[in-house]
Amino acid sequence: MNNNLSKTDRTIRIILAMAAGFFLLNHPVFRLTDILLLIAAPVLFQTGLKGLCPIYDMTGIKSLQSDHQHAVSGK
Repeated sequence: MNNNLSKTDRTIRIILAMAAGFFLLNHPVFRLTDILLLIAAPVLFQTGLKGLCPIYDMTGIKSLQSDHQHAVSGK
């Protein structure tokens, strides 16, 4: 499988996961939202590190620009 996340998308996911982890370490887990955050944080971190989001892959979404798009934009 190829990467489908841009560097910006990967960075945002990792920062959100770290913020969620910090929040959960300093806050007792009581509510349903806390439990969902406990599940979402490692998923965000893993997808950010790997650069691959399975949901993006299933839906055909790519935040990563292809080589053709780089050539056209001149970047």
